[in-house]
Amino acid sequence: FITAQSRKSPHEKTGYVFLRCVITGNGGSSYAYLGRPWGPFGRVVFAFTYMDHCIKSAGWNNWGKVENEKSACFYEY
Repeated sequence: FITAQSRKSPHEKTGYVFLRCVITGNGGSSYAYLGRPWGPFGRVVFAFTYMDHCIKSAGWNNWGKVENEKSACFYEY
């Protein structure tokens, strides 16, 4: 996991933003997730970022809690 962001409520104005970054790896193909929520309200944005084959095609992981998919915000632009 590259990120595990946490917010205590959906109104909290925090989050991680990765802008114009380069993500590369050397451990083979498709072994890393962009992130997962640390609680129900995680917020992460990867914008204009190059990602090589190390990132899993799913991109994100719900950390075994499907309900987090309804409230966490994960974006790729």
